[in-house]
Amino acid sequence: MVYASPADIRKAIAPQSAWANTAATMTDAELQDQELEAAAIVDGYLALRYTTPLPVPIPQLVRGATRSVAAYLATLTYRRAKDLTPEDPIALRYQSALSVLERLAAGAIALPGNGTGGEGSDDLSGDVTVVNTYTGTLFPLTEFESPESWGVTPRG
Repeated sequence: MVYASPADIRKAIAPQSAWANTAATMTDAELQDQELEAAAIVDGYLALRYTTPLPVPIPQLVRGATRSVAAYLATLTYRRAKDLTPEDPIALRYQSALSVLERLAAGAIALPGNGTGGEGSDDLSGDVTVVNTYTGTLFPLTEFESPESWGVTPRG
């Protein structure tokens, strides 16, 4: 499943006026390869909470995270694995994307309107059945004071 296009990835790397000497000059096929790897990473984070690959339309959180991870991978490939400085915008976007993915995986945030029905998803469509598995008496009458102790005379 494609979560981000080569054009999306290029936008994450640099504005068109600044493509020179960046991974934005890579071919569409090369960027698609980076996107496939990034999408696999994203799916790895999301698989326990959502059904992957995600259906179309792709949620913006996933599209943005995939774009940032792919831009990072493309930049590493373009630079022949020379690491980026922590202040590099590509590295910052990558760290931000991983943070979003970790929060999605932990359930701290959810994909709005995802409707995939996976475990932990926010799918609230369809019939709902509530099952109470508690079989004891939750609040027995002996736990309460009698109405007379409150100064009230019961009717009836």
